[in-house]
Formats: sequence, structure tokens, C-alpha cells
Amino acid sequence: MAKDLGKWRRRLDRERTFPPETLAKIDQSLDRLSWAIYALNSFTLLSFPKAQVLSRPDRPKPAQNHDATLQSDWMPYPKHGNIRMSFHAECHFGAFLSLAESACQGEAVFSEQGDSWSAGSMTRFLHRYIELQQWPERLPDCMKLSTITLPHIAALHAMHQWVIIVMSKQAAAASAGQARRPEIATTASSDDQGHWRSIAISSAITIGNLMEAQCVNWGMDHFPVIILQPVTLALFTLLEDLGPSENRSAFISLCITLRAATRRFRAAHGVLGRVHSTAKQNRVTLPQETERLFHIRNIEAQSEVVSETDDIGIDYLLEKWVDLEF
Repeated sequence: MAKDLGKWRRRLDRERTFPPETLAKIDQSLDRLSWAIYALNSFTLLSFPKAQVLSRPDRPKPAQNHDATLQSDWMPYPKHGNIRMSFHAECHFGAFLSLAESACQGEAVFSEQGDSWSAGSMTRFLHRYIELQQWPERLPDCMKLSTITLPHIAALHAMHQWVIIVMSKQAAAASAGQARRPEIATTASSDDQGHWRSIAISSAITIGNLMEAQCVNWGMDHFPVIILQPVTLALFTLLEDLGPSENRSAFISLCITLRAATRRFRAAHGVLGRVHSTAKQNRVTLPQETERLFHIRNIEAQSEVVSETDDIGIDYLLEKWVDLEF
């Protein structure tokens, strides 16, 4: 698509159909489109079993200027009274792109390696990992978490924690000499197992806290579909250790979020079923507070309220992880 758009743009230069000011606006739109496609595809590839990395667009990256960004009002839908909050759409787009770049740079290390890593490879990965961790510090103030964070900003931070989970699980697999066979509901055994497991669980708890705050502030209907990936991975990550109360609370919040998501996204039904079956397979005792939720889901499955179409998309969400059966 990007190549086709490039050919079309060069044809405009040859035909000289539009004045320079119109061509400048077209160029701005093509810049945004090229980088948006790059970011979306990079996040999609992060879920694939084989590490793949896209080349950066050859078009200029859209410039970001927080102080010069036009401010618009955001209102929840359906409306909650007369609530209006300021929102910088350009800053949000820039934060989305920068997160995609950071994720892509980390994935590039994995795409270059086999199952066994050299010390140099791990050093390069750790450098990229530290850059990823510091992503929130580089954001403008309007994109940072606050007492009442807008849903689309919370989704960005949840995606950040999701990328951390992916990279920590991959690093654990690399330390164990199985970089191309990462696990999500367990952590590969190695000298660094405890370190990477702690990081992944901490990120999963953060995603749970973000979703709980979302529920309190806006209700569970105000979240984009892209939040489904962080919530899904966080649930499977927490299955490894539901002992601490903080872990259980996050797991409960995430289950509630996923249950609410079934009203809009059918794949959420399938994820709930897979979480339940994986817990049984791994002999994990789930919190009592989730028993009714999974019981209702099982009844729906038996009464065909849940259908085979609810598993569509599950392989995309989870096929990267070798410890989940399909």
C-alpha cells in the first residue's frame, strides 16, 4: 500500500494537477498514513510466533509539538452528564508511534538471533529494554497517567506494559536457550527466571490497575479494541502466581474487564474460555470472586450462546506462546 501511494504521489508531480499548497497537505496526510500503518503492523507482528521487523517508512515522521498542538474536547459516549476533557490528538498519535518504534527496536534483536544468545546479544536487548521502560518519561505531560486518565491514554500505557510482558518473557526464554519458544503462563527456567517473571507479573498488575481505574472513572464500555491484547496477556501472565493478594486483585479486575468486553468483541468469550482451561491444565486455583464469571461463561458455551466464531482471533492473540494449546 505504501509503495502504491508513493507511485501515486510521484505521478502527481509529473502531472502538475495540484498547486503546491495542496500537494503539501497531501504530503502531510501521506506521512501520517505511512507511519500509522507502520505502527499498527509493528504491533501486529509482535504477536506472531516468528519475530519479524518492518523497515521504517521512507516518508518523514510527523513532527510533534505539544505547545503548538490544537486542543480539542473529549466527551464519553454515551454521555456522562456534561463531562468535557481536553485532549491533544497529535500528542496521542506521536506517543503511539514512539511506542511502536521502541517495540520494533526490541523485536529486532530477537529477529537476528537463534535459540542461544551471546553475551553481546543480551546486552543489546537490555539496552532496548531499558529504552522501552523509560518510554513514559519521554511523553508530554498530557499523555502521562493522572488521577482521571482518559480511556485512550490509559490504553497506550496498557499497551506499553503489554510490550514489556512480551519482551520479558522472550528474554526469559533466551536465557534458557529457547528464545524462539517463549512461554506466557509460565516462565522459562534459567538463572534469570525470577527476575523476568517478577517484571512480567508487575506489568500485568499495572494493566489490571489501569482497567480498574477505567471502570471507576468511565465504566467498562469506554475502551478501544486494542486493549484486548494487553488484558489477555496480563491474565495469562498472572496465572503463574495468584498467591499474593495484589496479583489476585489484578486478575479479578482483568476478568471483569474481559467479561465486559464480550458485549462488544466476540473473541473475548474465547479468551475467557482459554484462561479457564489453562488454569485447569496448570492446576491453578482461581480466585473465588471469578468462579461465577467462569461458570456463566461455561453455561453460555453449553447453550451455544458462545459459538465457534468466538475463537476467531484467539490464535492471533496467543499463538506466539508455546505453553498454550490450540
